[in-house]
Amino acid sequence: MELRQLEYMIAIADHGSISKAAESFHHTVGLNQQLIKLEQELGIQLFYRDKHHLQVTAAGRIYVENAREIMKIKKNTYNILSDMKNNTVG
Repeated sequence: MELRQLEYMIAIADHGSISKAAESFHHTVGLNQQLIKLEQELGIQLFYRDKHHLQVTAAGRIYVENAREIMKIKKNTYNILSDMKNNTVG
C-alpha cells in the first residue's frame, strides 16, 4: 500500500467519480486501473460502478475512513518534524 494510492481512493470517494478525482490531481493518473489493482489485491470491491454512478461499498467506507486517518497521521508527523527542524539551533 502506498500513500499515493490512499490519496487516490479518498479522492474517488470524495468526488464520486473516477474522472473527477483524476482531474483533481491535474494529470492523468490511471485511477481506474489503480482502483482495480487495489480491489484485486484486497480481494474485495470498494466501489459499486456502472456507466453513470459510483458508490462506495461498506468495505470501501472502511478503507476510505482508515485512509483519511493515515493521511492525518502523515500530516501531523510532518508538522511535528518540521517544527522540530525549525526550532533546532544550528
